[in-house]
Amino acid sequence: MSGNGRSTRLAAAALFIFVTAIYLQTFGAVFQSIDEDIYLRMTRSLVEGEGFAITPVEYAPAFSVARGLDGQMYANRPPGFPIVAAPFYLLGKALASLDGGLAAPPLSGDPSVFEFSLTLANMPIVAVTVVLLFLTLVRLGYGRPASAAVALLLAFGTMLWSYASKSFFAEPLLALCGLAAFYLALRHRQGASRWTLLAAGAFLGWGVLTKVTALALVPWLALYVIWPVPGRPLRLRPALARLAWLAAGIVPFAVALMTYNYTRFGSPLTTGYELESGAMSLTTDGPAPFLLGLFGLLLSPGKGLALYATPILLGLWAAPRFWRAHPPEALFVLGAGLTTLTGVAMWRDWSGGWCWGPRLVLDAVPLLLVPQHPFFSPSVALGRGQRRAIVGVTALSVAIQLLGVLPSYLEWYMTVGDYNLVYFSPLHSPIVGHWLAVAGGRIDLFWNKTDFVLPGYAPLLAAARWVLLVVAIAAGWMMWRLTRADLGGSIAGGTTETAPAAPLQPGNEGGNG
Repeated sequence: MSGNGRSTRLAAAALFIFVTAIYLQTFGAVFQSIDEDIYLRMTRSLVEGEGFAITPVEYAPAFSVARGLDGQMYANRPPGFPIVAAPFYLLGKALASLDGGLAAPPLSGDPSVFEFSLTLANMPIVAVTVVLLFLTLVRLGYGRPASAAVALLLAFGTMLWSYASKSFFAEPLLALCGLAAFYLALRHRQGASRWTLLAAGAFLGWGVLTKVTALALVPWLALYVIWPVPGRPLRLRPALARLAWLAAGIVPFAVALMTYNYTRFGSPLTTGYELESGAMSLTTDGPAPFLLGLFGLLLSPGKGLALYATPILLGLWAAPRFWRAHPPEALFVLGAGLTTLTGVAMWRDWSGGWCWGPRLVLDAVPLLLVPQHPFFSPSVALGRGQRRAIVGVTALSVAIQLLGVLPSYLEWYMTVGDYNLVYFSPLHSPIVGHWLAVAGGRIDLFWNKTDFVLPGYAPLLAAARWVLLVVAIAAGWMMWRLTRADLGGSIAGGTTETAPAAPLQPGNEGGNG
């Protein structure tokens, strides 16, 4: 790991505090999707000792539920995310007792202390994901300045910002599990013990318990852990041993998921999606719908990664250079990203419904940002046009995400009313709708509605907001000091940053990897 280990840990801690404090400034505190209400009910049932059965949403009783063997209704979602969210539900109960008895879970759409507490859950999850990306890039041999820049771009230049501060969806946890598995496998390849492989498998296993789509990463992670280390030939017995340790982490969670399915529906492979009232085919029924979904996920004005996770374009631009420097890591991140994209494009509801950007591929975003570090490294020479392009992409990315977190995304969907217009018409894109909302002063932040969520505590919360701002400034200053020190060392030749290279050319990047 480049730089002093203690300084790297301090920089990671400062990064976590800074990102979390900024996320709290754009906190929404209110559900905007029926999916969030489903997760609330699952979390409540688990915490209150009622098992896995839930009460269907009153205004959409057939949504995302199916009748189990015992006659009760069950959500078609795995329990991984509700289990992680349980402490935030308990926080809501504690706050409700202070607030005069909001002890029952609310109906979706009614601001309440439970929606406040549960929409806090994804902030630390996403902040830890940002820190893990930083640590991954540092461990790959790049200095703290470039690693911090890419991590901050993940935090504030992609749709993860909206999911951290405005939603209660499971995808951020899935993203954390995938990146954590990759980071731990990387540590093992660099000499950590086999227990690190077990932990990598456990994180990926928890991803499977969160959404079964995490299984798409399993073959790529298995290939990554057996990829020969330079100077060491591939030998069958050690490779099988590494796979066994990885599997030992994944299998218990896969078994838990199958047991969960069997308990509810009598089959280990039945998730509930197949049993929903009026359920359609789970996947697309031909090449045309698949290609439409793929286009929608990549380039559409309402759901395209090119707009809602624009920094990925920098990662793809730098991918050839990254492949030459780190072939096994490049194979994993690009393979996992491609598998996720194609799998979601085949899904019957590839768009993910009412949300900011393509929610169902969010877990691929941190991985696809890994290759872009050369564009932020002080030791890589860039042409003037390249620097301008990078600055432009960065500024555009942050501006789009800022539009995403200031208003309510629910408002625009309800205003347009036509899914196809929101997804495919540039004039009806959520980006346009959010721009109009901000221009009209329609800002949807917790700090503007504290009397609805925690009545009587508005003065205290107003003071807390200023304290959080001071904390963010202090953490940002510490992070700057630590990365600036590393920047000086890099310029002096004291880090493991790559040597200065000729200006990068798209698809033909030169220099040492």
